[in-house]
Amino acid sequence: MKLWPSFIGMLLAVVSSFTSAGGEQQRLIELLEPLASSTGQFKQITKDASDAVIQSSEGTFAIQQPGKFMWRTSAPYEQLLVSDGQTIWLYDPDLEQVTIKPASGQKDQLPIRILSGDFDLLGSEFSIQSGAATGSQQVFSLRPLAPGSLTNIDLVFDGSQLVAMHVQDASKTVTQFEFVGRRDLTTQDEAQFKFQIPEGADVFYDE
Repeated sequence: MKLWPSFIGMLLAVVSSFTSAGGEQQRLIELLEPLASSTGQFKQITKDASDAVIQSSEGTFAIQQPGKFMWRTSAPYEQLLVSDGQTIWLYDPDLEQVTIKPASGQKDQLPIRILSGDFDLLGSEFSIQSGAATGSQQVFSLRPLAPGSLTNIDLVFDGSQLVAMHVQDASKTVTQFEFVGRRDLTTQDEAQFKFQIPEGADVFYDE
């Protein structure tokens, strides 16, 4: 099964008039900002509504705020998701297909758009609650404001480090991401946000 990463997905309760709501949003932004220019590895597990594992994968990611990201799944299927902040490319080497989308307005990419610095989404699309998990961990729960919206996101921090993200869709399918080995981007890493369409690949446009 191959899915757009729910990044890849991939990142609140109902907006409240309490002043603490703004404080939670600002605290979350402060924790996410260090991701502004970073790369690392991820492991991904997707479970259905009965908690049965239906997909597992792993790969590498890179983020450069605002708006640039690379999400490469290496196993069990190779797949590449890239954005330069204006355009999103999804490349499937097995099928030799490239799907191209505009970066703005992609509801299925809300989690990774948040991670890559689109913090306006935190106030416009979600409400935020935070609570302790275990030990030094803290969870920020993002819940959609609009009725019928599809994505619930939980962001798990260990101290100041983002270590996991859980994304639940309308069918109660949950995709769990674990992040490890984060480091700052180098100049060479920045080339990952540019995508060259492979010769001979079929190209599809999804507006």
